[in-house]
Amino acid sequence: MKNYLARIAVKSAMRQISVIAIFIFTANLSEAQPYYIFSYTYQNVTRANGGGTLETGDTIEVRALMKIDRVASRLYYIDTIPAGLQYIPNSMKIVTNEGLLFDGPYSDASNDDKGVYIATAPARLRINIGTGTTNAQNGAGFGSATGGGTVNPGDKPKFYGTTLLVVAYRMRVTAAFGSTVYPTGTFRYRDYNSVNQVQRMNYAGIRIMANQDLCVNFSSASFTAESSFGQGNVQNRAAGANVPGYTKVNLGLNAPQDNYYSI
Repeated sequence: MKNYLARIAVKSAMRQISVIAIFIFTANLSEAQPYYIFSYTYQNVTRANGGGTLETGDTIEVRALMKIDRVASRLYYIDTIPAGLQYIPNSMKIVTNEGLLFDGPYSDASNDDKGVYIATAPARLRINIGTGTTNAQNGAGFGSATGGGTVNPGDKPKFYGTTLLVVAYRMRVTAAFGSTVYPTGTFRYRDYNSVNQVQRMNYAGIRIMANQDLCVNFSSASFTAESSFGQGNVQNRAAGANVPGYTKVNLGLNAPQDNYYSI
């Protein structure tokens, strides 16, 4: 008896990502200007080794990416923690595209480093980014247009002659099963024309669902929300799956390619 796994190939402007059924990694790319590219993703840290749906009590790590091809000044990131999620203290940091720590982690306290978290409702956080930053502050300084730093293309963390940085922080799921949570985040900066810009990411929503048992020693449910079992040594399943926007092809040496999937 064998379990078929779905494999999907996805390609973004920065990198190629192959996603196998038990791994959850979602991205929403947007482009405010040709020289500034943004992406917003999350990873279920609790189930990083087994995959599965997002359950009450799980911890996710938000990763908000900005790729910089022209100078960006007064750069900072803010987020209001949405209902159903609870910020995990002192988890703010800057990481590379590979997920390696670049700067931080920052404390939640005011005026001691580049990050600050305000626990009183509405709970929110701020991270000042780049060179020439001032310490992040609560109170009147929290929403100030100043305080953010400058990033020139080619500054670390580097990405093929440009700069690619990722704001990361963790939250715990407090929403009940059946609920949907909506993570957000906003980059604010002054572009190379000295025009103030706002790039807000509104994630489509994450449904909180209990993992369903597949067998006695299961690890977690597949992200396709359906699974099948077969006999023998047939490599490819005839039936497709509910994978909107992708075309099913048989698994091969160079397949699936971008915009295709195999089971």
